[in-house]
Amino acid sequence: MKHQGLKWLTGLAIGLASLTSGAVDASAQAVINKIKERGYVSCGASQGVPGLSRPDEKGYYRGFDSDICRTFAVAILGDKEKIRYVPLNAGQRFPALQTGEIDVLSRTSTITYSRDTVVRFVWINLYDTDGMLVRKADNITEPKLLDGKTVCLQGGGSLTEKAIEETEEEFGIAMEKVYYDSTIQARDAFFGGRCDSYVTDGTAAAGQRASVAKNPDDYDIIKVGKPPNPMASRSPAATINSSTSCAGH
Repeated sequence: MKHQGLKWLTGLAIGLASLTSGAVDASAQAVINKIKERGYVSCGASQGVPGLSRPDEKGYYRGFDSDICRTFAVAILGDKEKIRYVPLNAGQRFPALQTGEIDVLSRTSTITYSRDTVVRFVWINLYDTDGMLVRKADNITEPKLLDGKTVCLQGGGSLTEKAIEETEEEFGIAMEKVYYDSTIQARDAFFGGRCDSYVTDGTAAAGQRASVAKNPDDYDIIKVGKPPNPMASRSPAATINSSTSCAGH
C-alpha cells in the first residue's frame, strides 16, 4: 500500500476571518445567548460515518464528531443531552451554518483558503489521508492499477475529488467518476457492486470497512492524493456559527 501523505483534519473554527477578536467574541456571544434561549445546541453532523458521527439503532448519535458537539452542550447548558443533530451532506453543511440552521458543524469538512476567509479555524483535532476502498478480489494493490476503473464518490462540494485528480496526474491514469448526493449513497453503491472503488477520508473508509462491509477482510484501503498544504486540508471540523448570517474539516 503506497502512502501518499497526511492531511490535516481540523478541530474548532470560530467566526469570520475578517473580523477583529472583539467582533468575533461579540458575535459568538450572540449565538451562545440564542442557544440558552432555545435550550439546546443544534449540531450539523454527517449522514452516518462509523467512528465519527452515526446514530445507533435507537437514534443516539455516537462517534468522535458527535462527542465534540456534546462538549458544547455541556459547556453552555450543563447537559450533554441538550443537543439536536442535523444530518447534512457536503453541499448542505456550510449553507446550514451560514443561515443559522445549525450552531455548530462537527462532521468531515476541509480547510481551504476560500473557506478560511469565511470562518476562523483555531485548532486541529485529527490528521488523516484520503482513502479508497477496493475489493481484494480485484487485485488493486496500488493507485496505478485504478486506471480505467470506476470510483464512487460524493459530489456537491466534497474535496475527495481533488485527491482522485492528483492521483490521476501522478500516475498518468484516468478513472471514471460516479457521483452521489452523499458519501453514504456512494458507499452503498460501492458495496452493492456499482463501482470498483469508493473514495472518502481515510478514517471514514476504515470505519465503513469495519462496520458496514459483510466481511471486512474482503476489502483493502489504498491511500491517495498528494500531501496537503496545511491550509488546504481535510477535516472533521467542529465549526461554530458566530453570526446568525455568517459561518465556520
